[in-house]
Amino acid sequence: MPDPLPLHSLGIGLAAALAVYAVQRFLRLHGARTAGADTGEIAPNAGLILAVCTIGLGIAAAAIWATLTVPGSFPALPVGTGALVLTAASGWSLHSVWVIRWTAEGVEGPSAALPGPGNRTWMAWDSITAAGRDMAGNFYVQHWDGTRIRWNVAYGGYGHLVQAVERNCPHLFPGPAAVA
Repeated sequence: MPDPLPLHSLGIGLAAALAVYAVQRFLRLHGARTAGADTGEIAPNAGLILAVCTIGLGIAAAAIWATLTVPGSFPALPVGTGALVLTAASGWSLHSVWVIRWTAEGVEGPSAALPGPGNRTWMAWDSITAAGRDMAGNFYVQHWDGTRIRWNVAYGGYGHLVQAVERNCPHLFPGPAAVA
């Protein structure tokens, strides 16, 4: 007869995975934002963020449960606390401060790596002096004063903003003839 504890744990893991999948499928379309020829808006994909938060809360709950019920499991408490802190940081990216909007005139978005409500900036397309990817893999546009707006692949429709930057800042992307 199989041991019921591993089967119980496997069942819980499968139920959690199915719950995360269901939430992600339900919210998949809600992560997409509008994008037109000259205007658009992107934000972190809500389904992805909620799936990450669900996993983080599950890890935190399991670690805290182990701390309370298994003798000698003291290291589980720091793991659970760390998971809660990282889950809160991930959940913060659902706040509207993370939304990036662009028009024919320029782009507006968060100006700090971990923005607060006052950390937003607007840049005219002709005031952008650099664009690319930073060491963390985030895309960015940089104003002449050094201020940056960053985004990454967790943003639903991030490719539309990359295309808008290429279209509105051709001076940052020299063609093959200019490189030779």
